[in-house]
Amino acid sequence: MDPSTYLSAMKSEKLKDSSQWQSWHQRVKVFAKRREVWDFCNPDIDELHRPEVLIEPIAPEYPDNGSREDQRKQRKSLNEIDDLIVNSLDTSLRNAVLKCETPYDRLGYLSKRSARSEAYTEEVRMQWKAVSAQKPTGDIEKWLISWVELYERAVSLKVIETASANKDLLQAVKEVLPI
Repeated sequence: MDPSTYLSAMKSEKLKDSSQWQSWHQRVKVFAKRREVWDFCNPDIDELHRPEVLIEPIAPEYPDNGSREDQRKQRKSLNEIDDLIVNSLDTSLRNAVLKCETPYDRLGYLSKRSARSEAYTEEVRMQWKAVSAQKPTGDIEKWLISWVELYERAVSLKVIETASANKDLLQAVKEVLPI
């Protein structure tokens, strides 16, 4: 995908709350990996283990850790990631993130705020209990898509185990779908 197209697609869907965190974070990660700067932004890497950003020298000397062209490319990519992060946030999050200086700091802040709060985990747990106890109604395809999305969130948060989730699905659809 063309970088400008990808950037436009990302900007159209703005991160508003915890429920969107995983898909939003995944898109930012893909964008950063394509530009070979994910390790500089990844909030899961602590500051001690994060690679050093190449710094363009003031004097015309080149450090051992990269050429001037490498430094420019990396800086450009980090700026693109930074723009992507800031411009793909809902206004309710944007002002807080602007206080952070780097893409790493911004993603770290968003990760702590949005990723897996106790309230969000409990919300997913309650949604799972409700969905697993209900039989599908209406459009089966829509129900199944929403079930899969909730399933993925619940498994990633370790709210449910895969085996029990599969059993719940089979129980829910056994009377509705002809076998």
